[in-house]
Amino acid sequence: MTSNNARTMGRIKKGDKMKLNEKLEKMVDDYADAIKQKLLSKQQSGHWGHDDPDMQGAIVQKLKKNLRQKDWIDVGALAAMRWNFTKQKIKGESYGKVQKETSSN
Repeated sequence: MTSNNARTMGRIKKGDKMKLNEKLEKMVDDYADAIKQKLLSKQQSGHWGHDDPDMQGAIVQKLKKNLRQKDWIDVGALAAMRWNFTKQKIKGESYGKVQKETSSN
């Protein structure tokens, strides 16, 4: 028989005061830090489009490729981008559309 605690595990509502256990929290923080470093590197090298609806197809293709290659950092970064598109569509939110800079010179 499954306890009520086990059935509701993972169903954390906004505002809940639950805390991850120390090892799980460290794992999530380390993974997020690795993703942020990867995204920073890409941003500094001129990549853009994480928030551009026209890039959704390319993001999905890259996600599939990185899944096959088991590149979990890129998978996490690309999954976050897909999540962002879904969140925008549902709630009308955005984390700031990044525009490709063009030179007028």
